[in-house]
Amino acid sequence: MQTTAQRLKAARATTAKMAASYPNSAHYCDWRNNVARPFTKAHSSPGRWSDDKPANHAGRAYYMDSLDTAGLRLVGDASDVLRSAGNWRAECDWYADLHQIAVIKSAVLQLPARDGAPRYIPATYCTDWDGATCYPLDWYDTKEEAARAAASYAEQEAEQSRDYYARDQAEQDTAAAREEIHRINADALALVREIKKQGRTFSPAICQALRGHLLELMRDRREQFAIIDARAADYWSAAQ
Repeated sequence: MQTTAQRLKAARATTAKMAASYPNSAHYCDWRNNVARPFTKAHSSPGRWSDDKPANHAGRAYYMDSLDTAGLRLVGDASDVLRSAGNWRAECDWYADLHQIAVIKSAVLQLPARDGAPRYIPATYCTDWDGATCYPLDWYDTKEEAARAAASYAEQEAEQSRDYYARDQAEQDTAAAREEIHRINADALALVREIKKQGRTFSPAICQALRGHLLELMRDRREQFAIIDARAADYWSAAQ
């Protein structure tokens, strides 16, 4: 996995290429939109139990390539199941990132019947990456109960994902701020040297302009340090 600095460097290289192709696009010309953001939950081969074993045994997750590879009947999205039951206001899907693009959706799968009675389990999947999750040990007698449970799991997973994105964005903001501080320091040092070397030959107006520029650099430097302090104090400040 790449480090934050490596992802930042790659993002800026990508942004330079995108800016050349789409110079009028504010989205593509912003390096923050071109950063590779690995998701925290890795979906490997189909049929893998989560390494996390919650106190509630029924809540242990099972990872798959997709809902289609579960080998179970897909009843449908939890929102459709609950709406069919008359619950039109049920919140079943949740944004997984800070830009409100990726959505973690909840679904219902049907287990083989036991004594002729159907059983249902909750499942989740995301619109922005591969893989799906189900909870085979958390089964219900009705699809509506499973749908409500799936919505709850989707909400928890989305909260974890947004938290990860906030931490990742804070790390990138900090790396970018440090890089900017280094650039400001180099520019300020070069300016100070030039002022000391040629200061007496400059007119009062030029001296005032150079001092003004130096003060601007110091102000920008303080702003970058403020970003670093803010992200260290609360990584969720990156979401603002």
